Amino acid sequence: RILAEGLAQLSQACVEAGADGIYYAALGGETYRFTDEEFYKYIKPNDLYILDAVSHVPGFNVLHMCKDRLNLSRYKDYPPEVVNWSVHADNPPLTDADKLFPGKAVLGGLDSSAGPIVSGAFKDIEKEVQNIIDSMKGYKFILGGDCTLPTGIPYERIRKAIETTRN
Repeated sequence: RILAEGLAQLSQACVEAGADGIYYAALGGETYRFTDEEFYKYIKPNDLYILDAVSHVPGFNVLHMCKDRLNLSRYKDYPPEVVNWSVHADNPPLTDADKLFPGKAVLGGLDSSAGPIVSGAFKDIEKEVQNIIDSMKGYKFILGGDCTLPTGIPYERIRKAIETTRN
């Protein structure tokens, strides 16, 4: 709880300093790490404490559900406007967002650990981006990484993904 209080204060300070919201990486949703009872008793109250501290922000907050084999239903009533998880880590596809998180936008699609955005040719980045966009038609969708992009990734790779969305 002490850590959650500190993160809530930091999040509030970021918003007061001009941030439009926070990107909150939630851990503990892995099906093999905690039971539902443990999650609801120890993890969720602290996540919500932090998220509630910035829920008044007129911009938007992003909930990143981190890791593999997630029980995404544990997060279904969390307050952020945007949700994100890795579909490349034994998790449900982004197209499940409407039934898991109705009304929320979904961010992601790009494999940030081993996909074209990391090491493929530009034509592979274009193809992956187009395939993701095609599969997400009709959804509130923001193209982005499944998780954190590796440090040192050339900006040209990210720029190529952005340019592809414009075409």
